[in-house]
Amino acid sequence: MNCRTKNWDKREELDGEPRWVEERYALPNGAVYTPKMTDLEQEVDQLFTNYFIDFGNLNLKAIVSYFHLPCTFIVPQDIFVFSSASEVEGFWGPRFDDLKAQRFGRTERAEGNVKVLNDNTALASSKAIRYTKDGAELERRGATFALRKTDDGWKIVTLIHHSPDNVVRMN
Repeated sequence: MNCRTKNWDKREELDGEPRWVEERYALPNGAVYTPKMTDLEQEVDQLFTNYFIDFGNLNLKAIVSYFHLPCTFIVPQDIFVFSSASEVEGFWGPRFDDLKAQRFGRTERAEGNVKVLNDNTALASSKAIRYTKDGAELERRGATFALRKTDDGWKIVTLIHHSPDNVVRMN
């Protein structure tokens, strides 16, 4: 699904009726409204809504639960393959500590795209904007994900960190 996120109250008037400017909107609770999503796309999108909430709370145990084991993280300078939850926790723990030291307050999912490839695999790409506790922008991050549907729901198999300017737009 090739969509951009806009604030819920951004609309324009056409023939006296409000019309949504884009196909996808961020709701006040952080969820995303997209009228053309399939059921499977909505499932994947909901995973990322929940992921961003748990990331915003720096809930390490919850974040680890979103990942398939084994999983792969591709970051600009390295590649990591994790086969246990403790290894995934070992990756995120120091990063969460760094965010706490920077007075991290929340993460906003500023852009998100989902493409279901079949009933059990999907791709997603997002831009995250991180803010301090006082609302100042801390940083912008881009990430693309490969996902697999398991008996426990959708799980992230591969995470690729990249520039926030390179969010993959999917049709």
